[in-house]
Amino acid sequence: MGTIATDLDTYLTHVTGNVLEIGMDRGEGSTLTLITLAKERDIKYVGVDMMEHEQWLYWKEQNLPHCEFHVCTGESFAENTNDTFGIVYVDNFDW
Repeated sequence: MGTIATDLDTYLTHVTGNVLEIGMDRGEGSTLTLITLAKERDIKYVGVDMMEHEQWLYWKEQNLPHCEFHVCTGESFAENTNDTFGIVYVDNFDW
């Protein structure tokens, strides 16, 4: 997650809608940053990853009320959701 991404509110003041992260972090910090942003804005965070890895399991086990976690590709998730998103973070592995 780059420098700009650590200060998202400065750059996303006009953006509304839920948060989608395609390719959850593996210790870099993007998932916590985006979950915090969603919580502060009282919107939903959705994390999608191709693998059920250690970090994914950690967040899923937290049972956060405003969060959803899915194991699938970003394309598969997009084809099967009715949610709308104002913020979409695509990890560089999944571009």
